[in-house]
Amino acid sequence: MSSPHPPPHTPHTPARADADDDDFPFPVPKPDPSKANLSADEWVAELQQHPFFMTHLPSDTKSNSYVTALQEVLYDGTPDEIATNFKTQGNEAYRAGRSSYPDAITFYSKGIAASPTDSSLLSVLYANRAAVHLELGNHRSAAEDASRAVQADASNVKAWYRGARARLGLEDVVEAERLVEEGLKSTDRRGELSFAERIIEFRVCPWMSMTRNGREGGFWTLPPLPPSFGTSDTRALPTSTPKLDPANAPIITLRATIESKRADLLAAQRRREERERVENVRAQMVERALKDRGVCVLPSSASASASSDDSHSPAPDLPRPTLDTTTKPATLRLPVLFLYPEHAQTDLVQVASEHDALADHLDEVLAESPPWDSGGVYGAAKVDIWVQVPLDPPGASASGGSAWASDPSRTRIVRVGRDRTVGDVARTKGLVVWDGVLSVVVLPKKGKFTVAFLKAFKERVM
Repeated sequence: MSSPHPPPHTPHTPARADADDDDFPFPVPKPDPSKANLSADEWVAELQQHPFFMTHLPSDTKSNSYVTALQEVLYDGTPDEIATNFKTQGNEAYRAGRSSYPDAITFYSKGIAASPTDSSLLSVLYANRAAVHLELGNHRSAAEDASRAVQADASNVKAWYRGARARLGLEDVVEAERLVEEGLKSTDRRGELSFAERIIEFRVCPWMSMTRNGREGGFWTLPPLPPSFGTSDTRALPTSTPKLDPANAPIITLRATIESKRADLLAAQRRREERERVENVRAQMVERALKDRGVCVLPSSASASASSDDSHSPAPDLPRPTLDTTTKPATLRLPVLFLYPEHAQTDLVQVASEHDALADHLDEVLAESPPWDSGGVYGAAKVDIWVQVPLDPPGASASGGSAWASDPSRTRIVRVGRDRTVGDVARTKGLVVWDGVLSVVVLPKKGKFTVAFLKAFKERVM
């Protein structure tokens, strides 16, 4: 006999496993008994295989079905939808901090590669990538992206601003100033909106103005509603152009920064030009002093080739003759190079007055026995000083002129007395002070090397 009361109705709740997998952008994981007893570290590592818990993409994305499914979702839609998706991810990576900046650049680049048809969206992608490059100090890349951004949408004030910042980072002040002015013109184009359109933007969408407050785009101060607004009054609505609030406009601040930078660069340029002018005057005075004293200074072949237009190598970094104008009359000072051909060694005296005895400088250099003088034959009283004089002297007129064309190997060697001054030696008839450095040869008074060395010079001139 049937019961007079029907059995109570129990609603059927489908199990989670009964859900349609197609409702999810990635496969629903199935229970895996082998992972029931994972340690805490293993469990965390397992969780990080899921896109929701990932801190970075795996190197092999194809091996992760979740990531593969998400990537398919990313590229599913119109070009504008795909680009918008990548822009959102790029913004999130940018907000995550400096360590995620490379990811932000990658996302913005993928958004650009999607070729959105919305020019303003394309402009934002370029401008946002420029912002990341600015944070990384890549001013050249930032400038290029900002330029592409304004090409896509000339009303993108942030693009003009970031382009100006990038050019300022490159110390291209002129271009930075131009971009700031163009950005301000772009901002002023908002005045082309009708008053009613501006009321709609401000009153109906107040969040739109709030998001601009304090940002790079500035905050627009709008006139108050007229008394006739919303009534039957048909008087013409005011069409005054809104003004950018300077207190909330970084582009205005940037213009002031650029002007300050321009002033700094101009001051630095003036200082540099003044230094060059002073150096040129000093060089002319030294050249005149050398000529008046009959000292022939010519560039060596190595120096001439290094400073020629066909070579990018710098001229040898050698000390140069100077003129001490604090004395009356002015004193010429020359660098002196002592050569020891027996041991292929040299000693350089940076500054020697023309009135100093050459032997005094040598005695100071050889006051302590050099480490290479194992025989102890280079004592101050055991050596002679010699100079090499060309057999075909260029003549006094060559001082300060072009390089000497004669064969420099054709020289004779002349002994210099210990009482001779630096100026006397430099004025030796026919002597060339190569590159402004007075070179002298130091030989032991006795010894096989000295005999052979002098004999070679005698044979050379015969």
